[in-house]
Amino acid sequence: MSVQDRRYYSVKLMPNRKKMTSKIEVIRICEFCDNEFIAKTTVTRFCCHKCAQKAYKRRQKAKKISKTEQAVKVQKDILQGNPILETVQKKDFLSIKETALLIGLSERTIHRLIKAEKLKVTKIGRRTIIHKTAIDKLFNL
Repeated sequence: MSVQDRRYYSVKLMPNRKKMTSKIEVIRICEFCDNEFIAKTTVTRFCCHKCAQKAYKRRQKAKKISKTEQAVKVQKDILQGNPILETVQKKDFLSIKETALLIGLSERTIHRLIKAEKLKVTKIGRRTIIHKTAIDKLFNL
């Protein structure tokens, strides 16, 4: 069914149906280009679709930048003697998160190694515990 057919059915089958229109006119300032415009709803933030797209791209870029800044901060902490890493190195039994920090891999990769049975684990209730010897065996393969 094409768009024109649907339009025909909605008009013909429901003749008493009124189209919803907004008569609100709110003067706003676009959050992207700072131009003044007339908004038809109370939640409109941008003057046009182009400004909305550019603002979205700006937000995505800022997210990526903050993510990389966090990664750099973690690496600096590790190089400067992170106290969390030092306590993890002293433990014999580690959680998945601690193992990921110790090895320098993501938690998802640790889960993949467990699923592939390359890394032996012990489950106590809901907790998954990894012995340091299991990590050593992983690298001695």
